[in-house]
Parts: sequence; structure tokens; C-alpha cells
Amino acid sequence: MRRAALPTLDYALILRDGGILAAVLAFYVMGLLRLNPRLFLRQYPDLIRNAVAPNTRVERFAIAFLGFGLFTILWTGVYLSIRHYQAVHTSGFIGFFLHGFAVATVFNVTDWLILDELWLGRIQPRWALMPGAETLPHAIDHNRHFRGFIVGTVPSLVVAAFAALVALRFPI
Repeated sequence: MRRAALPTLDYALILRDGGILAAVLAFYVMGLLRLNPRLFLRQYPDLIRNAVAPNTRVERFAIAFLGFGLFTILWTGVYLSIRHYQAVHTSGFIGFFLHGFAVATVFNVTDWLILDELWLGRIQPRWALMPGAETLPHAIDHNRHFRGFIVGTVPSLVVAAFAALVALRFPI
């Protein structure tokens, strides 16, 4: 009985496409944070969330709409990378899925280590401080950021699976 070969991962393609996707999404997220830090109120520590008014109905709508935009960019980037992988490598669902998941994970790691830990945790630009709570300590909670990274793997799995299925259903 012959065992099926494991798909080949193209690490250069993963790092290139994942890096491009991470840069695009990082600018998107930081642009939204610069535009209105209140869009990220759920991400701030309890001390700060309790010191400011809750999100308004308009802000909640904007969060949902802009969150959909983030997932659209994420899915599109993963899908296009899978298409490029598909043009270069012969593979099935598992290969496409693993490639897509790896590309999405590059963004997830970038979000955790570069955006959360370094930029917002250490550098703390003034424009990222919550309006009305500037005088409160914006202490970084490393455990919370790590949990956010772990939770972020779930959308990465879903996006990769959906993009892989679409690539299989509609081959090049």
C-alpha cells in the first residue's frame, strides 16, 4: 500500500505573499486606529474601557463594516496566493489549505508581535491612546495579546479552508 505524499510547501512564496498581506493589513489596521481609536475599544485594557463611554451605535456599525473589509482583504490575499501556488505546484485541498493557512499566519504573527507587542505595547504612539483616557496607564498585557494570537488562528483556518475550496472548485 502506497502512502500519499505530503504536499510541498513553498516557503519563499509563503513569506513573500504573507509579508505583502501582512503589510497591507497592518496599514489598514493602523490607519483605522489612527482614524478613530474608539473602533478598537474592545482591545484596550478594562481600566481604559471602563473610563470611557461605550461604543455608539454608529461606531458598532463602522466596526462591523470595517471588520468585513479586513476579512475581505485577508481572504483575497490568501486566495491569490493559493492561485499562485496552484500555478506552480500540483496539489490538492491539503496543499492549498496548508499554504493558505501559512500565509494567513504570517499576518497573525505580524499583528501579534509587531503591531500589538512592539508598536502599541512599547512605542505607544500618542494617536493610539484612547481619547478621554490619555492620562491612564496603557500597560501592555502580554497574555492577552498572546491569547489574541491564538484566537486569530481560527479565522485563519476558516479563510484558508474557504479559499482552498474555491481554488479547487474553479481551477486555473
